[in-house]
Amino acid sequence: MSIYLGTHGKVELRREFDGNDLVSTVNVSDVNATRKRLSFDFKLGQLITGDQVEITSTNGAALSFFNGYTKTGIKRFINVDALGGIRFYTTFANAVNGGTANAETLATPGGRAATALVAGTVYQIVTVGSSDFTAVGASVNTVGTVFTATGTTTGDGTVGETIPIKVVVQNSDFRVIAQVNSFELSTQREVIDTTNLSDSFRSQVSSLMSGSGNMSCFWEYTGETVQDLPMYLLQLILRTKVGSQFRAKFYLKSGNHNPSGVVANANDEIFYEFDGVLTACALQFSPSSTVQFTADFVTTGEIALKVSLESLDKVLQEDSDDLLLDETDPSGTAKLLLESSDT
Repeated sequence: MSIYLGTHGKVELRREFDGNDLVSTVNVSDVNATRKRLSFDFKLGQLITGDQVEITSTNGAALSFFNGYTKTGIKRFINVDALGGIRFYTTFANAVNGGTANAETLATPGGRAATALVAGTVYQIVTVGSSDFTAVGASVNTVGTVFTATGTTTGDGTVGETIPIKVVVQNSDFRVIAQVNSFELSTQREVIDTTNLSDSFRSQVSSLMSGSGNMSCFWEYTGETVQDLPMYLLQLILRTKVGSQFRAKFYLKSGNHNPSGVVANANDEIFYEFDGVLTACALQFSPSSTVQFTADFVTTGEIALKVSLESLDKVLQEDSDDLLLDETDPSGTAKLLLESSDT
């Protein structure tokens, strides 16, 4: 009989969103192009360093606060500083490291001359010059004033366009939670009593199923650019607007752990996959022991026990039919590509 040790288990989480969009507007004063930093009007803690977010303008305007960008939507990883300022990055590792070196270049959104205003558009005064913006909707003729233009005006003043946006967390990858030292997942099924008055024995039928559990981690908050740090769970439970949801894989057997000795099963993986909501985080702190915390959760939706069999770099087909490529290719050179580490 094979004995499997918990030392080869792991927990993978994917950051989730509960469907509530974060809505804001980007003004000229929100963009610090020199420091590549953007300020949102969101409550601090709603977005967390390492989140991958999708930003979309809600009025169809280009996201011109990204330098040279002409599209209405963009997806990037973010780093959130202590004041809630955000920098954008193309990779998770760069987002966790932060800094300006690898951050996306930003620009003042939609710079426009006073003589080219569009009626009904919201602007913010950048320079007054010889223009009088009170003639076209501004309450005062000072830099920083936000107003809705009623038409064009004269002079050499300039404005920046105010862009309404919505932000959604759009993470697609599972990442291992570092420093996990134990986890527990339990499932429960409710029963409904169907006993009749004349019955001698109680009769019950199965009903809804639910799950709950916890994980324990050594606390760590920095120095990792591939895995998600345990600190993320402490941050996650404090999200009030977008919720404390996550998608998890709890591994009973991971690849390259093979006590059975069966070579064909060496890289098989067995895990529970489910959606969860954090319900509590408890921190254990004392001078004589390591700093640890436990995170309690409940499941929402299906709990699936999955087995991932070893089939490295193979496309599996259940019968002898052809694998079809859904693409019109007059040249006949279209190919079905396999993403593999093989050369």
